Amino acid sequence: MQPVSSSGLANAIVETYELAEDCINTNYYGPKRVTEAFIPLLQSSQSPRIVNVSSLYGKRQYIRSERIKEELRNVDTHSYF
Repeated sequence: MQPVSSSGLANAIVETYELAEDCINTNYYGPKRVTEAFIPLLQSSQSPRIVNVSSLYGKRQYIRSERIKEELRNVDTHSYF
């Protein structure tokens, strides 16, 4: 698949479908699957915790949506139980 580009967009990121798919598989589905695999152990723990480690580009300051920033600030909303 060829990259999609628009000459009218300054500083646009051009990425192939395959690279975008790899990114989603690594950054979304990877942690999701690991978390799902550990849920039985977490449920049996006295103090279950999940810690995500990210790069600097994962910082909230790079997220444009105020709704998502607020959701990430509120740790009480982060629960599978």
